[in-house]
Amino acid sequence: MIASEVATHAKDPARLAALRAVSMLDTPAEEPLDRLSRLAARFVNAPVALVTLVDADRVFLKSCIGLPEPWCSQRETPLSHSFCPYNRISGEPLIIEDARMHPLFRDSPAIRDLQAIAYLGIPLVTSDSYVLGSFCVIDVRPRFWQQEEIAVIKDLAAAVMTEIQLRTEISARNRAEAQRDDLAKMNTLQRLEIVARKQAEEQLQTEKDDLERRVEQRTRELQETQFQYMHAEKLSAIGKLSASIAHEVNNPLQGIMTILQGFKNRLVLEEEDKGMLDLALSESYRMKSLIRNIKNFYRPSSGKKNVMDIHASIDSVLLLCKSDFKHKKITTVMKYADMLPPILAVPDQIKQVLFNLLNNAADALPKGGEITISTWQEDRKVAVAIEDTGTGIDPDKIDHIFEPFYTTKPGIKGTGLGLSVSHGIIQNHHGEIRVESRPLEGTIFTVVLPIEEGDQQESL
Repeated sequence: MIASEVATHAKDPARLAALRAVSMLDTPAEEPLDRLSRLAARFVNAPVALVTLVDADRVFLKSCIGLPEPWCSQRETPLSHSFCPYNRISGEPLIIEDARMHPLFRDSPAIRDLQAIAYLGIPLVTSDSYVLGSFCVIDVRPRFWQQEEIAVIKDLAAAVMTEIQLRTEISARNRAEAQRDDLAKMNTLQRLEIVARKQAEEQLQTEKDDLERRVEQRTRELQETQFQYMHAEKLSAIGKLSASIAHEVNNPLQGIMTILQGFKNRLVLEEEDKGMLDLALSESYRMKSLIRNIKNFYRPSSGKKNVMDIHASIDSVLLLCKSDFKHKKITTVMKYADMLPPILAVPDQIKQVLFNLLNNAADALPKGGEITISTWQEDRKVAVAIEDTGTGIDPDKIDHIFEPFYTTKPGIKGTGLGLSVSHGIIQNHHGEIRVESRPLEGTIFTVVLPIEEGDQQESL
């Protein structure tokens, strides 16, 4: 396909007549179309979304979200600056992962002037099979368009075409009314038109509201799936690494312990030497216990909920943090409630949440300090609070800390995933996680989980 073919198709008289019939060229932006464009850009996480109408020698931007100036103010581009005419000729979705590598588009001025690198466009086709333009999203970097993204953009393009067809019907009716001289008939037709238009608008609004709900639901489901996948992958990777390290360390450690025990049994030693040998054996047993705890902590579970003691889980995680806390001069204060009922949860997931919160508390105490862990019962729930005496969190940041990839840690220390994954885990356990913080005074994270009640079978 060459530029001359594009120009020939753009100037097709029948197609131009259909374009004029919709009466949308050079008209102001309209919120219904802008809303659909914003929804498309938000769903695929692209900076630009457009509703374009291809005229004989230009592309009119009926809806323009995110396009740089001066194009967004001008609301039109030359044919040479748009991929839409090619999309219009084929009548099929146009999917471009990297225009710079595409044989048809690598020399397009749109790459330089509009930063159009990746493109996904759906043709806007009338009931008479005339392609008026396209509904498209554009990214400034190369990307592979997912089938889910293509399907949703098709749905949104159908909603755009419904809006255009509604406008076409309204314009046709308005022109018919203008040709009638009979005032009585005109008034009657106007009343009917108002009713029909109201009904059509209500129907369109209902369809758009339903579409927005479905898109938002799909987005939430994708995010939840992504968080759980990242969590599972993280545990699996750490589990494999810890098992490998434990194996490599445990074997020579067992040999050392055997030799030391043999020396102790066979040799007659002075009291000082015997004490040093006992100390070496004691430290070896402590190292073996630590290796066993690490393997148990990171061993992936089946994802099934089990009855568990929250105090035992906290103690298990604290064993892993003990060395780090000692190095950072951090002391811990335990305020455990008496006779706390058990909870029904996935043990390794709850331990991961506790580890994330304790690790964050330690990061907030670069010069040492105190971490207080408190537990209590709230009605039919168990609460765990982890409080530090650290730097606190700025009030303008606290509303964002559970968002994916958002971190308050300086430099590249934090990934911004720990709290978002923890939040997802607690939600899946039908619990809640709360935060209170005062700058320069400290932060309290509180996890609330339902207690175990009878024979409940559930997996995560």
